[in-house]
Amino acid sequence: MLVASAISHGAYVPVPASNSSTGEGYLTIETYNFQSVSGTIALVVRFKPDGWVNTGCSASDTNKIMTYWNTSTGPFFQILHASVIAAMAQGQKVRVGYDNAVCDASYGRQLYGISPGPIPE
Repeated sequence: MLVASAISHGAYVPVPASNSSTGEGYLTIETYNFQSVSGTIALVVRFKPDGWVNTGCSASDTNKIMTYWNTSTGPFFQILHASVIAAMAQGQKVRVGYDNAVCDASYGRQLYGISPGPIPE
C-alpha cells in the first residue's frame, strides 16, 4: 500500500443517529491516506466520533463517496472522485450529504453530494 499523502482537517457531515434515523453532527477527519486500490484512486479516513458500525455496499460509483466503518480497526474506507481528492489535497474542506436509503442500512452507509465548503459555525 503506497501512501501518497497524509493531511488533517475537519468536515461537517449529516450523521445517522441509528440505522433507521438521521441527524446532523461534526466529524473530525484525522488523516487522509491516499493510495491506489485496483487502479482506482482511493482514500482511507479515520473519523471520530462513535456510532457508525456498518460495513458493506458496492463501491461501483467513483463519483460518490462510499463509506465503510469497521469496528475492529476503526477506519472508513472511501472511494472518491479524483477531483475531490485533489481538492482535499489542497487543504479544502469537503461538505457531504448523507443518505442511508441508497444502501441497505444493515450493510453500509453512503455519503454523497460532494462539494468543497467551509465547516459551518
